[in-house]
Amino acid sequence: FCDFEEGKCNWKDGPDLYNWVRKTGRSGTNSEIGPGNDHTLKTADGNYVVFSTKNKSPGSEANLESEFFPPNDKEMCLTFFYYMSGRDLGTLKVMRREENVTESTLWLMTDDQGNMWKRGMAVLKSSILYNQIVFRGVTGEGRNGFMALDDIRIGTGENCQLLPPEADPRFEAVARLACTFDDKTLCSWTQDKSTLSWKFGSGTSLDSTGPKQPVGGKGQYIYVSSYEGTQSDNEKIARLQSAVVTSFLPDAACFSFYYHMFGAHVGELRVILVPMQDEKTPQGRQVIWRRRGTQPDKWLQFKDSLNVTEGDYRIEIEAEGGSGFAGDISIDEIMLNLGACPGIGEINLF
Repeated sequence: FCDFEEGKCNWKDGPDLYNWVRKTGRSGTNSEIGPGNDHTLKTADGNYVVFSTKNKSPGSEANLESEFFPPNDKEMCLTFFYYMSGRDLGTLKVMRREENVTESTLWLMTDDQGNMWKRGMAVLKSSILYNQIVFRGVTGEGRNGFMALDDIRIGTGENCQLLPPEADPRFEAVARLACTFDDKTLCSWTQDKSTLSWKFGSGTSLDSTGPKQPVGGKGQYIYVSSYEGTQSDNEKIARLQSAVVTSFLPDAACFSFYYHMFGAHVGELRVILVPMQDEKTPQGRQVIWRRRGTQPDKWLQFKDSLNVTEGDYRIEIEAEGGSGFAGDISIDEIMLNLGACPGIGEINLF
């Protein structure tokens, strides 16, 4: 149990540029803001740890790491109190790291959760490996917010459940991977800058090999043209990377999108599963689907149940340019749903 009154107990700072700062409600500094009272004593003299967005660029990270626990054959329970205040604050995650190999997200909340201490709870399943718990704060776009922690306890697993229920990281995965491209953004997908680029389109391109319209009839899709591939000397690949999301174990997840590949010189479209050691370090890449060459001149749907065993991962969609001018590869309406795909296979659309 740690109430931060005497220090950080057995919790230590991660290797990042920023740390969780131990302070009281009274001791405001220019760089660290936080709640007026702690949770333990409920006074301005009580201590907690805080990570604020003040003077930090978006995506800054701070990790508070437990010691390593020996393998345990029983479920354990993590309880803690959190305080998240501020617009576009960012994300607070509870991760479990097994022998420095894989990380899994157990609990995740985003942005302002009201000006009060709230109780958080996460189930720690049995593990055959040495493992540790990591509280990870990641800043958003806001500049005047903070996330604070207090009264962290790891105990036996009776009556343990995910609290609040909306902290289930699977909900966030579903929200983060969905993208229609209609507002001309890639949502939380990012483009690999070293390669060909995906462009937004709303109707047929000049060479008339692209789709006549986006999947829903209006809005936008993204595409890469074969012509670009012929102009480029380096790797002729346009790569789209998802945010890092958590495995849906024990459930499957259904990943789907629509694609349009038509023209004499169309290259290849691939879907790649990338297990992640942490937010930034891939552990290999596994091609789970590929399609090469021209297809019928209409939107087709790709669907696959992702049986990711455990740990966090990201998805990459790669389009490889073709050998000539005629042919685009377009994609639209990316979705991730909980549960296996109903009636797997390719579904033809209009």
